[in-house]
Amino acid sequence: MVSFLFRQTEENVTDISIYHLYCYIFVALLAYLTGNWTKRGNRLLMYQLGIITTFIGFMVFIYLQDDVVHYIPFCGIVYGIIMSCKAFPFNLIVTDNVPASKMIAFKGYLESIKNIIRVASPIILGFFLTFDSYFRTIAFLAFLSIIELVLFGQIKAPARKDLPPLNIKTFWKKTKNLAYVKQLYKIEFCRGMTIDGTLGTLITLYTIYLFKTDFNLGLISSAFYCATILLNFWFGRCCKYHHFVRILALAAILVVSSVLIFIFAPSKISFIFYNFCFIVVTQFMRVIVDINMFNVSNLPEVIEFKNEYFVIRELFLGLGRIVSYTMLLVFGLYGNFETLQYFLLFLTLFVALMGLNGIRLNRYFGKVAIENNF
Repeated sequence: MVSFLFRQTEENVTDISIYHLYCYIFVALLAYLTGNWTKRGNRLLMYQLGIITTFIGFMVFIYLQDDVVHYIPFCGIVYGIIMSCKAFPFNLIVTDNVPASKMIAFKGYLESIKNIIRVASPIILGFFLTFDSYFRTIAFLAFLSIIELVLFGQIKAPARKDLPPLNIKTFWKKTKNLAYVKQLYKIEFCRGMTIDGTLGTLITLYTIYLFKTDFNLGLISSAFYCATILLNFWFGRCCKYHHFVRILALAAILVVSSVLIFIFAPSKISFIFYNFCFIVVTQFMRVIVDINMFNVSNLPEVIEFKNEYFVIRELFLGLGRIVSYTMLLVFGLYGNFETLQYFLLFLTLFVALMGLNGIRLNRYFGKVAIENNF
């Protein structure tokens, strides 16, 4: 969608920003409703509804095709609904079924499987987009959604419990002074500002700007995702909680170094190195953040209010996304494409800040892991 809108709007960064702002504002507005539904209803059923919503959203995009550029706010809202219906119940399903002792292996293997798909998908989608086969692009994604619906239907729903409605106020008062919860919220804000927000969009735009075609975008991304397949498998098989601090520190150093090289020695080679760090290195940061997010939800002080915890976490993540895309909107209105590299540097510093907060949080989890021998 980012690649398509960028070309259809004659490389207008403003429209890209508006699309994402509508999307993430709507996700934030829906956080309470989805949190309350998943607490008192069937989480598996809501996720399946999310898959159906995805399919309907793709059908809308098929219908609009080139006219999508005239309905940017509407498309942002549609994708916001898709994200709300799928991401929230998925997180709860994972945290309910995967214990902390197995979480590293689960996330490592899960990311390996995802990246096997990502190796093929960007090349196929990039090929379709380059040769203007938008209908085939959306049809391909819709087909994948149908497969997902069939496979997810094999998971058995847990016994339903009668629980009270969400109580955000009580949970906030109970946990606002807990150091590890505050660290998690800071991490999620930085994550929303960067690797789950504007940073990925900026790299997509830079790739199209430097390499001209979407096929190259898919080819470059796929090459790096190939490397992550084996690396994530190694992570799931060999990594331990006490390794997290060193991984986060190294990742932060590499990402910041790569963006400085790109800014002071701009070229296709330096950008490819930065893109490598974003796709490969920050993926480990994202996996560690996810593991921490799931494990915090199962700590004694939090587990009773698990849904409330995920609602607030979603709000901090959304706030980071909204702030970063608002800044991108300002750049699009008053700056030029060349000045975006300084915004890239600014965002990358937030990646380092995310790593720093992750190090502080994982010092706590490292002690817990050693005590429990995992």
